[in-house]
Amino acid sequence: MFSALRRIYHSLPVIRELKHISREQQYALDKVADLERLKRKLQIDKYRRQLLSQERYENPRKLNRYEAQVFSQNGEDGIIAEIFSRIGVQSKSFLEIGVEAGLENNSVFLLFQDWLSVAFHGYALFCMWAGTHVVEA
Repeated sequence: MFSALRRIYHSLPVIRELKHISREQQYALDKVADLERLKRKLQIDKYRRQLLSQERYENPRKLNRYEAQVFSQNGEDGIIAEIFSRIGVQSKSFLEIGVEAGLENNSVFLLFQDWLSVAFHGYALFCMWAGTHVVEA
């Protein structure tokens, strides 16, 4: 009986129309979110172009031109990536000393790029979660 009532309910024109309106509304909300993301990207691109046009960033060999913050405090993630793009990578391993909580330092971004590390000092739970080897001092 319940399934028969459900079929009748879903076949009602007003219910079908409400479902259609709901789908259209969700579609519109998704499009607004897409436009907001695009707007944000365009704003970032505009800011980056303005920033790179400054004298400080004109020379493409200067590392500060490549500052980008993912997990680092001051844009070191982008600088480290640029250094390795210039010199190449032979071994994806590193030693981190003084990792604190391990969430905001110069090497976390490397962990998420499948690097191996040995970390001294800090919270073992995070370091083990990130796939690293931990040595407690």
